[in-house]
Amino acid sequence: MNHKKIINELWELKLDKNKEKDKLKKKIILGINIDLLEKQINIIKKSIIFLKMVDIFYYQEKYGDNINIIIEIK
Repeated sequence: MNHKKIINELWELKLDKNKEKDKLKKKIILGINIDLLEKQINIIKKSIIFLKMVDIFYYQEKYGDNINIIIEIK
């Protein structure tokens, strides 16, 4: 989604004669609308913990996606 175009169009509008109120209203509108636009993206994420690297590579080859390695430091 191209948020930049939407943001630019909003900043070109004049919502209030007072500059500070105009800026505040635009920020509120942007905050609400961008949150709503982001909610339209439906991404399912799943995390699995593996103890063996062989299992990690098997599942990555089968399902794709990224590998994130967490190392415990004491």
